[in-house]
Amino acid sequence: LAAREVGLATIPAYIVEGDDSTVERLLKQFVENEQRAALTEPERAAFFQQLAFEGLTVPQIAKRTNVPKKVIEAGIKVAESEFAQKVAAKHEVTLDQAAAIMEFEGDKDAVNRLVQYAEDAPEQFAHEVQRQRDERERREEVATEKANFIEQGYTILHEAPYYDDKDTARLTDLTTKEGADLTVEHLIGVGKDRQAYVVWGWNGLTTTVYVHNFKTYGFKKRTNTGNGPMTDEQKAERKTLIAN
Repeated sequence: LAAREVGLATIPAYIVEGDDSTVERLLKQFVENEQRAALTEPERAAFFQQLAFEGLTVPQIAKRTNVPKKVIEAGIKVAESEFAQKVAAKHEVTLDQAAAIMEFEGDKDAVNRLVQYAEDAPEQFAHEVQRQRDERERREEVATEKANFIEQGYTILHEAPYYDDKDTARLTDLTTKEGADLTVEHLIGVGKDRQAYVVWGWNGLTTTVYVHNFKTYGFKKRTNTGNGPMTDEQKAERKTLIAN
């Protein structure tokens, strides 16, 4: 890499006979240290990485050290990540736990929860990892949905308007002057008063469209709102309200 950086076209290459002395020395040191005083998790990770550098495969390292393959794979991952090494050094986590926590680098809340589970309830750690993955996927879906509505010119609401809000109403609760059902096509000229509330509810991703200052655009509320049968959207929103 250095030669390429300075523009050298060729560099000397020395061919030497390989030997297992380095590998044998590393393995001997590993056994001695494990018996005398167990290595720290970052030290074990560095050891597995060094053996990989020497040309040993994961199955070979597992056979020579009597360590499960998944732990070795996790250790090599941890050794390649400064973040994971810090987590393993600072907290009482195993290599496979540190490798799993690596997925959430940058998400402070998720990292803190996973560290807490690793230290206090390790038997539930795998479940919490999956829960955090699911939560991340949901946040990404919500963010994508919001971005789509922003691109269409909608204002994104951080919370749903109160039911007694006289200036804002759901699209499904409004009609045209003639009493026809209101659709998103009717909102093309509404501008920023088109609003969208996006949330991950009990039944998945839910998006509710609202119209602010709806009277300005000649829209009106249905006369039977709150009295007639609820729409499917109203039912879903009601269930979400009750669940929350």
